[in-house]
Amino acid sequence: YKDEFNHHYYRSRNPSQPPERFTVALPMSDIFKGTDVQLEIPRDVRCDLCDGKKTLSPEKVSPCTKCSGMGWVPESVQMGYLRVDKRTTCPKCHGTKAQIAEPCPSCKGSGHTQRTFTVRFHVPKGTPEGFVVNQFLQETNEEIAVTVTTINDAVFRRQDHIHLVMNRTVDLRESLAGFAFSVMHPRGH
Repeated sequence: YKDEFNHHYYRSRNPSQPPERFTVALPMSDIFKGTDVQLEIPRDVRCDLCDGKKTLSPEKVSPCTKCSGMGWVPESVQMGYLRVDKRTTCPKCHGTKAQIAEPCPSCKGSGHTQRTFTVRFHVPKGTPEGFVVNQFLQETNEEIAVTVTTINDAVFRRQDHIHLVMNRTVDLRESLAGFAFSVMHPRGH
């Protein structure tokens, strides 16, 4: 059953790196009719202003004064009669080995900024619960996996991939005498 849907969508280019997973919850009416979905995904990308160099003035970058440009500092820990020497990441430069006098105003010296990418895809009508849509983001050269789930409404709920269950309260008089009522299906008819 899943193969009927999966052949429409992109398959993984890099099997060694699993795709990042997202979940989209859709109302039952959208699941029955099929719908187009738009998903906003935040990503860290290289700063456009400094091109990831963390500063606009490379001549104002100097080796860290705390670690002398090594990125680590020695640390001694005394445990009873035992003394242990170890290396820890420099607290001043955080392992970058440099001090930046004038950091980039756009990324504040981190070398990257946050951007939001929009992913659009189609959910076919009758999509089963837990259906996974694989999408490839050209901008970041990565794959994402979006799991589609159903939001049950007040009247209908999915019991499994086949059965649709309707909840309706029936009073004693209706149950003994019988009654007729009309139902609006999630497809809209």
